[in-house]
Amino acid sequence: MDIVELNDLNPQDKKISEFIKKADMVDKISKGKKIGRPKKTDDEKASEQVFINLNKKQKESLENYAKKLGLSISATIKMILIKDGII
Repeated sequence: MDIVELNDLNPQDKKISEFIKKADMVDKISKGKKIGRPKKTDDEKASEQVFINLNKKQKESLENYAKKLGLSISATIKMILIKDGII
């Protein structure tokens, strides 16, 4: 099939009509259905924040440890707290 202008297509042609229907994403969009992961409950949400003060050497030590683990600083602290049974 040669490349043709969209306006030159005959929408009455059954093959073209079927192609357009299959390509039409409007029918594929969820109609009122939520997709994706379910929302977390208030108990599951990690929305509380804690702030700590460290000196420069302590922060560098924590950053190096987190980097070795391949985690962020906050994920590293949370992992340690979970491991020690604190949270």
